Amino acid sequence: MAHAAGLETAFFASKTKFVLFQQSYPAQIDQYVSSSPAAMHASLLAALGASHFDYVFVHYANPDDAGHDSGWGGSAWNAAVRAVDDDLAELFALIQSDPELHERTLVILSADHGGTGTGHSDVTLAANYTIPFLVWGDGVQASADLYALNPVTRANPGTSRPSYTASVQPIRNGDGANLALRALGLAPVPGSTINVAQELATSSLPPPQPIPVFPARGADPQ
Repeated sequence: MAHAAGLETAFFASKTKFVLFQQSYPAQIDQYVSSSPAAMHASLLAALGASHFDYVFVHYANPDDAGHDSGWGGSAWNAAVRAVDDDLAELFALIQSDPELHERTLVILSADHGGTGTGHSDVTLAANYTIPFLVWGDGVQASADLYALNPVTRANPGTSRPSYTASVQPIRNGDGANLALRALGLAPVPGSTINVAQELATSSLPPPQPIPVFPARGADPQ
């Protein structure tokens, strides 16, 4: 959607299987990089500083790889998380130091799953499905809790696992797509069901109104 609106996009991956996205959307991804986490991160900093993409997806595989290899919460996993934390510090520093990126960049940071032992398939364990969801940058209220900013539309689930039909939803990693599109001034993903109203607030101030660029249509089956 960002590419269709005339924006420049990039995808930086540190998992080889993510070539699926490049193969599926070759014309929509202006720059695709897939390499080891360290090499990918170096490429990201170099490219972002030079190109100032409008939308960038970045995936750090370190914690997932360490979790599957040695166990979530173990020494190798903790070291992987620290490595990603260092990488993020460099990314944030680049954004803050670049006049073209400072005060106009939104970072949405999340994960696809947690883990216990060396896996994450047991859906009854909260550690497998409880994930971080952090937002940083332009339009974000400093030190605020997203649940406190969204008391009507989102409910903190604690260790429970609400279904997708619950009357009030928790914040899910799926919220990120339409949050990013709102930040770009674009309408939600056609057929999407998570944050389709683009109402997830990152500040106590009213969110910006999206600019419709696609005709309205009914939701596709999920």
